[in-house]
Amino acid sequence: MCTFEHERSVVVCDLAISQVRHELEATFGQRVRYAVVEGKGTRVQADATIAAQQFSALVRDAIEAAQEIDEPETRREDAGDATGIT
Repeated sequence: MCTFEHERSVVVCDLAISQVRHELEATFGQRVRYAVVEGKGTRVQADATIAAQQFSALVRDAIEAAQEIDEPETRREDAGDATGIT
């Protein structure tokens, strides 16, 4: 689960962190900080020079892209469960 704490801070789940990091670093470089939150994922924080709307839009798009990449794998696992194949 990914949770926005406020306009420049979000806790990103492990599934999406690589995609989020890639997009944010490509756009903002070193102006974004990352910190692991035990059992929850990674806190991603933008500094004050980054427009909050641009930051949140990029994060949301990256999370969505990561979920789309993961969906085919999830569908295969579900199909395997439904047929008894593991």
